[in-house]
Amino acid sequence: MGLPELLDQCQNARFFVSKALKGKNFDFLINMLIQINGKANPYHEFAKIADVIRATNRKIYTIGNTSRSILKNDSIEINVHSPNNATVDYFNNQYRSQIKELTNGLAAIPAKKNINLQSVVVELKVNNNCFLYGADLEYTSMTNIGWHPIMQQFNKDHKKFLIMDQPQVITKKIGRTFWRKKHT
Repeated sequence: MGLPELLDQCQNARFFVSKALKGKNFDFLINMLIQINGKANPYHEFAKIADVIRATNRKIYTIGNTSRSILKNDSIEINVHSPNNATVDYFNNQYRSQIKELTNGLAAIPAKKNINLQSVVVELKVNNNCFLYGADLEYTSMTNIGWHPIMQQFNKDHKKFLIMDQPQVITKKIGRTFWRKKHT
């Protein structure tokens, strides 16, 4: 079952995406990439998700490090710590560059280095316990984007936390567990 089917089954679920995926450059790029034929085109999934959201009269919510808590009550709080503005700017430039490549050459599915730096990092606080959830914990030499500024802030604030890494691509060949403990 893919994400479109899951969203169709869970019609009360809200759908959140990184604010790095909002903007005219991303929209234009996705619309270009959706036009590329082939079963292996992962961007067709975006169209299916949008169709399900539209058909069920829901919205796509964008979140980033300045978003309000997703959920907050006496014992649970869920906050978002990425992307920051530097990450959004970085990806806007990446999208613009990819659009230029696609308009000047053959249409191809991009496979760029550091493409996962827009992964959303969610903090779950349950009573006195703190968990950070994210996908593909990439550390880059760019210290103002990705996980680096989040880790710096948590360490600076002397917060104790546990990182749970969810691989974005799960295959039998990789043999990874669904969640991996990364840091305490």
